Amino acid sequence: MKKFLLSLLTIFLSVSMNAQTLQLTGYIHSNDYDGLPIYLFQEGIGDRNLTLCIDSAVIKDGIYTFSTPVTDKPYMARLALPMKDRYFGYGLPEAECILEDGIVKIDYQGQDVILSGGRMNQEYDRRILAPNRETRQRVSARLDSLNKVGITDNNDYIKEQYDALNPGIIQYIADNITNPVGAYMFFGRPTEMFTEELYQQLYQKVDGIFRDHYEQRILREKNEREYIARSQQLTHKGNPYRDFSSKTIDGKDVHFSDYVKEGCVTLLDFWASWCGPCRQEAPEIIALYEKYHDKGLNIVSLSLDNNRSAWLKAIKDLGLPWTQLCSLKAWKDEAVRNYAVQSVPYIVLIDKHGNLSEKNIHGDQLEQLVKQLIEQ
Repeated sequence: MKKFLLSLLTIFLSVSMNAQTLQLTGYIHSNDYDGLPIYLFQEGIGDRNLTLCIDSAVIKDGIYTFSTPVTDKPYMARLALPMKDRYFGYGLPEAECILEDGIVKIDYQGQDVILSGGRMNQEYDRRILAPNRETRQRVSARLDSLNKVGITDNNDYIKEQYDALNPGIIQYIADNITNPVGAYMFFGRPTEMFTEELYQQLYQKVDGIFRDHYEQRILREKNEREYIARSQQLTHKGNPYRDFSSKTIDGKDVHFSDYVKEGCVTLLDFWASWCGPCRQEAPEIIALYEKYHDKGLNIVSLSLDNNRSAWLKAIKDLGLPWTQLCSLKAWKDEAVRNYAVQSVPYIVLIDKHGNLSEKNIHGDQLEQLVKQLIEQ
């Protein structure tokens, strides 16, 4: 029995000695963010869609702390607050650090952060963050002095100063290209930063799994560009409307074709509850509906929301009386892709025979065309 307990103790001590933990503390020097959550993300390599939220903490007295298990592979991490709303953040700069065993401190200084503690974090701060901080301060001081004498065209100067950082960044990437930190930075930089020969040399040194992630992302983006280009062609004036599936307010699965009737003009309205211009335009669309619905105008709204409660509240608040659809997939919605929608509000008009008449028109021009199509 004693031998058994001794064996268990030996195993426990061995595991404890080999366990790796990042002890991370952030010092914000302000109570403005107290009570907010801050998230620790492990960055995806070669594809930002692979980024994972691995931990969270609550800021108290201007400080947050993490105690996070890590592996022997040093991954790049990002610390960020949630968005304040759809458009604005809380103002605290996002911070980067490296997931490694050790005690690491993040010191917030205005829009800059300073890393200390941990072998790789200290090296990253010395070689990457510190030169960037110095450049930011130098550029800021120079711009202030130039603005005082009325010189505002400083783009060349700014580019020159930040381009001067590139050799140091490239060398850091080259020194770390076989680990996840170097691979992340390599794929996160524009290819034109490197000579073609150097790019290929570094690319071959990256772990194969990260190259696969990158190549799959590039292929996916290429396919998406081709799909959107085809959607733009298929939604030219005179082409038949494109059908899609979605869900009604009560969750019923429907097709857009269920609402396109022969002999009626159909207005397809892309919008979202978080879209200010959409909400401003709503009274005009309501007036258009009230004036022309009995004469043959049908309206179908497709929301780009991904929050059901916000979508339903907006419909009620705005008093939208026509058909409302939403799959809660936001910009990945089938309809958004089929009609190559790049921004909202976005309106598509379909004539009495189901052919596309005009798209992305608003105001008086929209009413004039609706009237014309109904009278045809």
